Amino acid sequence: MPRVPRRAVLSLLAPALVCAGLFTPAGAAASQSAEVSSPASAEGGEASARQLAEARRHARLQARRQSGAESPAAPQPQPASPSSESEAPPRHVRGSGPHGSCHVSLQASSARVIAGATVTLSGALQCASPADLASQPLVVFQRARASGMSEVAATTQSDGSFQVADLTVEANTVFIARAPGGQRARVAVKVAPMVTLSGPSGAQLATRTGAGAASARHNRFTFTGTVSPVAAGERVTLQREYGATDEQWHPIAFARVQEDGSFSISHGFRTPGEVSVRVVVHPKGEIAGASEALTYMVAQAQNPQLTIAASADPVSSGQPLKITGVAEGAPGQSVKLLARTPGHPFASVAETSTDEGGAYEFTVSPAQSTTYRVSSATAISTPLFEGVKYDLTLATPPGSLAAGTPLSLTGTVLPAHPGQVVFLERENISGTGFRLLDSAIVAPDGSYSITHTFTRQGSWTLRVRVPADAESQGSTSPPFVLAVGAPAPAEATPAA
Repeated sequence: MPRVPRRAVLSLLAPALVCAGLFTPAGAAASQSAEVSSPASAEGGEASARQLAEARRHARLQARRQSGAESPAAPQPQPASPSSESEAPPRHVRGSGPHGSCHVSLQASSARVIAGATVTLSGALQCASPADLASQPLVVFQRARASGMSEVAATTQSDGSFQVADLTVEANTVFIARAPGGQRARVAVKVAPMVTLSGPSGAQLATRTGAGAASARHNRFTFTGTVSPVAAGERVTLQREYGATDEQWHPIAFARVQEDGSFSISHGFRTPGEVSVRVVVHPKGEIAGASEALTYMVAQAQNPQLTIAASADPVSSGQPLKITGVAEGAPGQSVKLLARTPGHPFASVAETSTDEGGAYEFTVSPAQSTTYRVSSATAISTPLFEGVKYDLTLATPPGSLAAGTPLSLTGTVLPAHPGQVVFLERENISGTGFRLLDSAIVAPDGSYSITHTFTRQGSWTLRVRVPADAESQGSTSPPFVLAVGAPAPAEATPAA
């Protein structure tokens, strides 16, 4: 490197020293060498080491700007070779030269996939000059946990668009597209494990027939499956969705993933009715994965001498319901319908006679969840639980709105319980459940209004839910998708 003359150094240092109060033009005329070797202010005070260092940094920055250098390690700019440009890892650097005004965007075909699935990336190059759009080379980097980084090349079309198809992902992955000039964009894809589930053959299961340890062993069913990639030791949760409750899953049994990725769970059902089951596993560092649901009809345990069944379960409050059964070998016999609500004993609510075949029928309209039994002179049926759910309505929600604009949702909950809470929920990133966003209180007439403001852009799957209580089962609205766009432009303030 050629030696820089002292006079040139002083000319570069001077502006910074003047700003710091350490130098005056008069002092420079007296002795340039003294000013450089022993910087002093016009009043003769000594400068601190920190002030001098700041002045030198300022001078070096000015020197780089004057020489057009791009690297602090090189006083003379050196053109980068094509090979070094393609092999360098992606960096967020604003491009200079002909592509300095270009920007690149990147999207994935899905933000959440199952391990082993493929995604397609698409994007566009946007430049001030249309001539810079066509046939521009890009590099797309694929970075996943524990698998390092790989790259694939792409080329823009005449309109600046590009696409990279069929990229396989096995774990949470970040894709980075780098355009000429150093511009880049990124998109993340979350990956859930592949979970399979197999259960008992046939569409009907049975409830346990009694109480105690013998009953616990009786009518237990085994569910097996696999988790891929293997997540040995991770907990697998068997969940049950009760009929017509719309994505309200409850854990009912647990197991651990074995070394080969398999699992086995046994469970016996106590409550009759339609039931859907699935398994969920949440490996460390990944999002949760869920199997496809299996659906069964769990039959009511019966006393063969006097059976009992309901026409529907659950029902809305006040909805008519038929309770039927057969008293074996008892034509024309009187039978009583007994009912019990939470916290109360059984009481007789209706009476009828069996027909010539011993069959009977009652029609009831329960206002809350109720347990029924039927008794005769010689037998009594097993208990039959009939769930009553809240009747939840939701006015048609908007399909889109701007970030920062309040979302207002209205509807009703019946029967009306003033003070009851309703929740606004958003589907979680794994798609296996919902998380709470906001809430509101039900008015005395059963109406509610929830207001929530989204500050981020995106597409969200939402729902409204009223939770269960001692009297009624919970209920949810059908899920709906809300697209949140860019904030609305601020209105200009009129001039005074």
